[in-house]
Amino acid sequence: MVSSSSSQSPGSSSSSSSLPSNVTRLPASVTDLVSCVSHEINVIENELDLQTQNDIRSERKLRTTDEERLLEDAIDDGFMCVDLKVLERKLIAWHRLFSPAFDNDNDHKNIDDNNNNEPSDYNYTVTPYFAVKCNPDACVVEWLARTASRMNLPLGYDCASVAELELAKTQIQKYSLEGTADGEKKNRKNIPTTRIVYANPQRAEADLMHALELFATTPSSQSQSQSKELELWLTLDGVEEVYKIATARKLFLEKHHAGDDNNSSNSNALLQMPNVKIVLRIWVPDGHSQIPFGEKFGMRMDEIDTVVEECLNHGILAEDIIGISYHCGSGCSHVETYLEALEMGRKALTKIDDRLTRHYREHKQYKRHRCWLLDMGGGFPGRDGLDGDDGRFSANAKEKEKEITDTSVTATSQQTQTTVADIAMAVRPVLQSLTTSKDENDSSSLPLTLIAEPGRYFVEGAIALASRIYQKGQVNDPNDDSNKIRVYRIPHGVQGVFKDVLLCGESFIPQPLRINDLDDDPTITADDHQQDSSTLYLSRVLGPSGDDTAEDVVCDSCLLPELEVGDWLVFDRMGAYTLSIA
Repeated sequence: MVSSSSSQSPGSSSSSSSLPSNVTRLPASVTDLVSCVSHEINVIENELDLQTQNDIRSERKLRTTDEERLLEDAIDDGFMCVDLKVLERKLIAWHRLFSPAFDNDNDHKNIDDNNNNEPSDYNYTVTPYFAVKCNPDACVVEWLARTASRMNLPLGYDCASVAELELAKTQIQKYSLEGTADGEKKNRKNIPTTRIVYANPQRAEADLMHALELFATTPSSQSQSQSKELELWLTLDGVEEVYKIATARKLFLEKHHAGDDNNSSNSNALLQMPNVKIVLRIWVPDGHSQIPFGEKFGMRMDEIDTVVEECLNHGILAEDIIGISYHCGSGCSHVETYLEALEMGRKALTKIDDRLTRHYREHKQYKRHRCWLLDMGGGFPGRDGLDGDDGRFSANAKEKEKEITDTSVTATSQQTQTTVADIAMAVRPVLQSLTTSKDENDSSSLPLTLIAEPGRYFVEGAIALASRIYQKGQVNDPNDDSNKIRVYRIPHGVQGVFKDVLLCGESFIPQPLRINDLDDDPTITADDHQQDSSTLYLSRVLGPSGDDTAEDVVCDSCLLPELEVGDWLVFDRMGAYTLSIA
């Protein structure tokens, strides 16, 4: 189920028909997550009752439809709630933090550190490429695209599979994102027009072939729009991937009867191969992240020359090696790591440029190579440090769609965790220096284009899980022989949406929702809940497998009121790497 915290259709120009079919407009009485889930349960149950009554009135043979089955599963096993407004506020917050060059209504008031609306000295844009693998739900992907289009904000997609490429490409075309915010304005010249990066550095040849065909054009369509050449950005971090890309390109040309390795115009070609651009993924320190990637991905500095050389030897043109990417690890909250990664990125770009400049000279071309892309990767925390998380799952949340340019960034004393705002403020001088430095020997060199791959940042706080208790038991408290631990089983476990328990030791603390509360007052709040349940008991939450002590432990120890089979447990901030790795 999907719920919107707006009681009206988001966007004054949007009609209700443009909303996903399973969006619920919350009544004003819904003020927090627990009351939101309570409302959704009542909506589902009412819909089931209505369908049953319709069956009886029409004297149809009782047969469970797909829709009824989904509704019944939601009641029996649980469901996800999505606050779409959070996705909107997160996109706005990102550009408030990372795009001081981006002006909303041409008034040139930018983010600044002095809490005023005077123009800032900073003049760059970091375009977010949503990491689809973090949450590949079609509604999430589309809602971000819809928001970016409606608000004229730059947005792209970081894809790790062919299925993600297809999903992202559909939304980019539907909402014309490749033309969003990349016009002639001087402050938007370093916003990329290509809005997808195929950022899996280890792909199968068949997947590469599929990607080439997905972004290919027919000769007739290319001739109608010569000015807009389709590009496919591919990351790689080793020579093996270079060989696979070369093989996939060769197979494409053989299959589609193209004339040469660059797939120039050919009347016999069935498809024209997209212009492949290469992004070299480098290793950066990621020891402060929840899930480090350095052991699997990223080339070291001393490997760059070898990889570049193999690219040139296998049909990749020097000008098609456009930049570097890296990843600080999933869930990285160490600000210094991002600063260190940027410095390593700067050195890697220089190393690539030097090698390709030598290549030009070896071929009697006396010019300098200039990489123009730096992909800061992902790993950003789920909390933005501004107001993107305010009023989640509440119909009464104040509108946060502020002007992008009316954006003071101030520290929040209540924040105890590192936020994206902390990172954005720390890296701001480095990003400014990267985008303003030019090659003194090349007057045509352009500022560096900056992108990043936030995933958790967008979706962590936008989604919650409601899971129904189907079994209750008790075990002895090992620390107190006179005490019993309540043990509750739910349909979701550590081999599903709670896999982060195993991967990174994540702790999931539920909020209780009793079925009696639903019957008495379907909009009861968490505060009311606690007042009526003053007695709390040491409790353990388990998934559907294992015994009552060690296996499939979602939450080993928490305090909950006395609950019964049929009551609900609500888990907040469940949007990142849950459904996608279940």
